[in-house]
Formats: sequence, C-alpha cells, structure tokens
Amino acid sequence: YFRPIVEGWNDQESKIKKVLQTGEKFASAIAIGGLRMSTEIQKVLEEKDVFIPNYNDAYSPKNIPSKIESKILRIHKEFSLTVPLFKHTSCAVSYIFNIPNYNELYKKSKLNCLDTCPDQQQNNCLTHTS
Repeated sequence: YFRPIVEGWNDQESKIKKVLQTGEKFASAIAIGGLRMSTEIQKVLEEKDVFIPNYNDAYSPKNIPSKIESKILRIHKEFSLTVPLFKHTSCAVSYIFNIPNYNELYKKSKLNCLDTCPDQQQNNCLTHTS
C-alpha cells in the first residue's frame, strides 16, 4: 500500500519517487489512496497537534486529490516503472491472483481504473460475466 497519501504530509515528489521505486523492487502491485477520516482519527491528530486537511464529511472515502494522483502517475511513467498502481485493494488483490475484480469495480472503469492496470487484468475483468 501507499496509503494514506495526504497533501502536505507525504505528497512531495521525493517521497513519491522513493515509495514507487521501493514498490518496483519489492511489490507485485501498489494500491494508492488517501486518508479515510473518521472522528476517532481526527481526535488523535488534533491531540497531537497534527495538521488536518479539510475533509467534506466525517467519514470520507480514501480519495486522493487529482493533482496528487496525476503526480504519482507522471512519476511512475517517468521512471518507466512496471509495478502496476491501483486505486482499490480489490483491484490489486485481483491482479495478484489473476482473477476478475471481485467487487466488480470494472463496471465503472472510468471512476475506478488507472492507466497502469495491465492489459491482462483489464481483459480478466472485461471478459468476466456475473
């Protein structure tokens, strides 16, 4: 995993490069995602006086701002990395086991799929019938 990715915490190019290069060396896939804020997490961060980015609700999804996602994808491409990046754990796990996505996220591929998803995995998902 490369989670949580939070603006101002770990979205600097140098950190992204290091994580992606480490993933290239040691991982079969990398799932990227933001922080899923909860009231419990927010309380602990406030107690530790940690900067908390603005979230829309008390239980936000693990979304990454598009500018950070674009930066990650650009760096992945610049370094010609081959380890695939995925937005969802189910995508990464499905890729590793060479099966269609068990959450059927491919049904909304524009929302859920990254360009780094290998052709073989896209075919697994697209040829799957429920």
